Amino acid sequence: MEFNSMTVTVKVTNLDKFIELSNEFNKKARELEKLAHELRTFNFEGHLSE
Repeated sequence: MEFNSMTVTVKVTNLDKFIELSNEFNKKARELEKLAHELRTFNFEGHLSE
């Protein structure tokens, strides 16, 4: 079986916007991870009322 190959060159013109969005996404993901940790380790405080 023979495989043919081809080289394709694509000039991306909006890579900077993709990187910006990716960085923003990663920042939000880190914020959500921090909040999730806080929720997992949250302890309610209070007292019983009669």
